[in-house]
Amino acid sequence: MPLVFSLLTFSFIFSIMKKDMMSKNLIRKKHLREKFLNLLKSNPSAKEIARGIALGVFIGIIPIYGLHTIIAIILTMLIPRTNRIAVLLGTNVSMPITLPLITWSGYNIGRIIVRGNYPILRWAELRNLGYQDIPNLYKPLFLGSVFLGIVCSIIFYILVYMTVKKG
Repeated sequence: MPLVFSLLTFSFIFSIMKKDMMSKNLIRKKHLREKFLNLLKSNPSAKEIARGIALGVFIGIIPIYGLHTIIAIILTMLIPRTNRIAVLLGTNVSMPITLPLITWSGYNIGRIIVRGNYPILRWAELRNLGYQDIPNLYKPLFLGSVFLGIVCSIIFYILVYMTVKKG
């Protein structure tokens, strides 16, 4: 999976660069290096960076396992004036260390929203939870994660905007 993420991220960075970097199907090293450096040195506004992080955090929290990067790439093409690198950075909120907390929180928030006959998900049960169990729990997990994603996106937007604005 990390290889797939790396390949998608690498291809995404190249898609950001202009089409003129290809000349007779050969990539000129100097031109490629200049484009990459320009991408790193670009000076987006604080709103664009904060919007990108917030969007990435939202995508990272939603339980669309294995599709976060693809969805991030698609949304950055559809939503104008969003820093694309910030979106990819924001999706990293769902790292292996934070994923159990996000899943547990999203599911338990979703249980309250759905008000169905869904059992409480305890930490001990979460450790034994596998992908085969997800379909039975997906409705409250998805709805709770959307709510959690919206709240976290707003918080991250404010924090990043204030931080970048000061810097």
